[in-house]
Amino acid sequence: DKDNTNTNASPRDTPIKGVSTGIGSNVKGTPNKVGNNEGVQGKIIQASPLLEAWGNSKTLRNNNSSRFGKFIEIWFGPNQKKIVRCKNTTYLLEKSRIVSQETGERNYHIFYQYLKGHDVNDLENYGLLELSKNPNLSKFLSGGKCTEIPGVNDKDDYFETMEAMDLLNFTINDKTQLYQMLCGILLLGQIDF
Repeated sequence: DKDNTNTNASPRDTPIKGVSTGIGSNVKGTPNKVGNNEGVQGKIIQASPLLEAWGNSKTLRNNNSSRFGKFIEIWFGPNQKKIVRCKNTTYLLEKSRIVSQETGERNYHIFYQYLKGHDVNDLENYGLLELSKNPNLSKFLSGGKCTEIPGVNDKDDYFETMEAMDLLNFTINDKTQLYQMLCGILLLGQIDF
């Protein structure tokens, strides 16, 4: 449960739920790139690549299917034009996907992004260099017999995800812990009993 609170919000600011705010568009109606916005509104937009990497995967119906639920509360200021506060609540993460996928489906995007985009020396030090060259060798990534999505560049998406982490003020320590967790999961998947 993340609460991105703006201390300038006043008690008269009211939450509006389930309302389309046009947050993903600039004045001309074209999508914003990560980092083009400031304040709470910008943070909401900047979180998208990060949420998609960690919570979306390819399913039989959709190449970028959300495998979690999120409820977003948005508070607008007195003029109802400026976002002053946002609260994201995430629930029902599909945990079983980490170890098993249906044929034609993939694990969460972050695993493939990490193997394709992360520093090769780090991947080698973590014992993941061979998996980065061929994700089909990973038991946790190849269960669905689908390690690539046509038209999707996992390496480019990795850098977009890392940019989102930077814009959201993730520290080097935060990122290192996330990398270590990914490595641990991938290596656990290689153990034979």
